[in-house]
Amino acid sequence: MDGQTIQYRLGLPEAMRHQAALLYDQAFIQKFGPMIKDPAKRVELIAASIVPHLAVVAIQGGQLVGVAGFHDMKTCFAGNWRFNAMRHSLGLGRAVRAMVLLSLFDEKPRKNELLVDAIAVDAGFRGFGVGGGLLKRLDELARSNGLSSVRLEVIKGNDGAERLYQRHGFQVTERKREPMLGVFFDFQGYATMVKNL
Repeated sequence: MDGQTIQYRLGLPEAMRHQAALLYDQAFIQKFGPMIKDPAKRVELIAASIVPHLAVVAIQGGQLVGVAGFHDMKTCFAGNWRFNAMRHSLGLGRAVRAMVLLSLFDEKPRKNELLVDAIAVDAGFRGFGVGGGLLKRLDELARSNGLSSVRLEVIKGNDGAERLYQRHGFQVTERKREPMLGVFFDFQGYATMVKNL
């Protein structure tokens, strides 16, 4: 980090859509990589799926350094997947496969809850409080909307993220082992973590 202040804001600026897609792709390669093998197509499709108003972002010097996507009752930050775009980019068979695999991650918020889609921080900014800053803004967003908890999921093996969330008041409420996930993805389970506000 170069000492410039990090600015946090609600909503992703349209000009940063591609940067957000790159961050998501890097952070969640275990999830997106098996579905869409070609990195350029994957980033293009992630960018097209972004719903900009469903994010809290961290920006430093005009660069997106972190993004925390969340859900509303209809979709999530990186959840506006379009079948026609996938079919055009991947072909019919691969598009159907990708859409089926994406459906495995379809979640909806529970009553009085902010459901976090994902948090991604630029590798060069990890360990400098960006993730914690994003979590703080998510707490503020939930409270300002009268919600009583924040929920997220962490894939098995992402111990650093799990420790970060625990330091910020999240507790593991469930651990799921899903061996069938390992057939398609580079992980076989996840932990559900909740923070009561």
